[in-house]
Amino acid sequence: MRRLSILLALLAVACQPLAAATKSPEPSGTALAAAPAPAADPKLVELVAALDRSALAADTASVLTARLRMTAGTARLVKRAPLALVLAIDTSGSMAGNAIEDARAAAKALVGALRDDDRIAIVTFDSRAEVLVATTELKTAGRAKILARIDAMQARGTTDLANGMAT
Repeated sequence: MRRLSILLALLAVACQPLAAATKSPEPSGTALAAAPAPAADPKLVELVAALDRSALAADTASVLTARLRMTAGTARLVKRAPLALVLAIDTSGSMAGNAIEDARAAAKALVGALRDDDRIAIVTFDSRAEVLVATTELKTAGRAKILARIDAMQARGTTDLANGMAT
């Protein structure tokens, strides 16, 4: 019962800023609050919370179901600034086999997902740290070179994480 009280209190506090624009309750439950989230566009996100009943007996164990529905509108697309990213990859001996293959695939997927005006550097670490790719803009020629360097990564040595992060 104490957990239920805490849960309901937290839910009420979370919905409190939304209470000003409360909509009418849904027929299948007791509405707690429904309103647009405070944002630049009031129709961007809507949160509706409802309980399956309006009251509980204090001296009886029971189950209360809370239903939350969040609806997102269409956001206005904004051109993002170019990224500058450093990727650190563990290439120690413990990464041999599928692990190094998965690391290569993930790194290549990341490089493929970045835009041409983004910049990336890649550091690998095993017994020592190595700058595999110095900070490079991902223009078409740069992207191919980066993918080739990722393909050449090998698992070896021990794990010097601290040196990898420091590099």
